[in-house]
Order: sequence, then C-alpha cells, then structure tokens
Amino acid sequence: MAEEKNKNMSEAALKKTKAITISVETKDKIVLPIRIFSTLNNSAPVVCVVSAMGVRPGFYQALIESLVNSGLNVVSATLRGQEGSSIDVTRGDDFGFDEIIENDFPAIHALMSERFPASSQYLLGHSLGGLLSLFYAGMLAEKGSISGVITVATASGYFRCLSFLRSLKYFTYSLIALFLCRFYGYYPGRVLRFGGDEAKGYTRDWCYSS
Repeated sequence: MAEEKNKNMSEAALKKTKAITISVETKDKIVLPIRIFSTLNNSAPVVCVVSAMGVRPGFYQALIESLVNSGLNVVSATLRGQEGSSIDVTRGDDFGFDEIIENDFPAIHALMSERFPASSQYLLGHSLGGLLSLFYAGMLAEKGSISGVITVATASGYFRCLSFLRSLKYFTYSLIALFLCRFYGYYPGRVLRFGGDEAKGYTRDWCYSS
C-alpha cells in the first residue's frame, strides 16, 4: 500500500513538472541538447546534473524525479561527445577537459540563468562529472554565481593516495587506454565495457588526473 501510494504521489508530482529539451550552442559551435525539469516554482533552487564518464544522462532519471518531487528545478546536462551532442568521437572528433570546462559549462550555465534567474544554482556531478563541476565552479569562485557543488563518488586517483598495487593497476590501465587511443583514434570504452567511447584528448586528461 505504501509503495503504491508513493508511486501515485510521484506520478502526480511529475504531471506538474514541465520537462522540455532545449538545444544550446557553445561558443565553439557545438550543439548540446539540455533537458529542463521545472517545477511550479521557478524561483526554487536549480540543480544541474552532470553525468559520469561513459554514463548517459538518462541514467539519472530516478534521481531527477526525486529532486523534482522535493521541489527543486533540474537541468540534465549533455556534454560534448555524449549521446545527442553534435560531436561523434568515433568519426575522429577530439576534445579534452578544457573544451568542456571553457565551452560546455558556460553554455549550460547561461541557460540555467536564463530559465531560472531568481534561483540559486548548484552543480551535482557523479564521478568525473563531479570533478569537472568542481573545476568549473573554481573558475567562478570570485563571482559566486554557483551556490554550491554536490559530488557523488568523485575522487582523484592520485597515486600517492593509493596502495602500491592499486596505483600500479591504475597506471597500467592508463597506459593501455592511451595506447588504444593511438590505435583507434579514440577510446573504445563500449568494447572494453569501461566508460563509453571517449575522445582521445578527454581520455588523455582522465589518465593524467588518475
């Protein structure tokens, strides 16, 4: 009974939620589809969900529903290279962390400000998405336009913080990933079942951060 009641409450709350998709263009002309879930209160805080490496934004639907049901507005970010963006790494399109932080985040942030001008703004990043969110928020620290960053399972695999065997494992896998990037022209994560198909520069930056 309680489970059915909660399901009905969730469905009722979502019916009051306006979910739309808006395509934004970055300053380097990359198109990103951004999903917006707005509650009846446009001045409520807005949370931008940034996915982990190789994880589709749609994976976080249950989390988004929970945030919306709690009265928060939500923006589901699609970064370059992810499904729906105008970049396809398997065609040889390349980019790294810098392009995401300097181009994708500002475009998404501008959309958040436009849609929710009276709202405090938060970034919620999972794993590498949290690391990228922290980088971007750090760039804007003096402006204070980002109210906070929420991270989930976010860490840097700095070798001095790990045991010898674990750091050796990370180092070895990084070398393999970089070799595969040279061979394929991108990182074939779907074949390896670790991460998704990622750009060469993005994988390189990930390896260095690990």
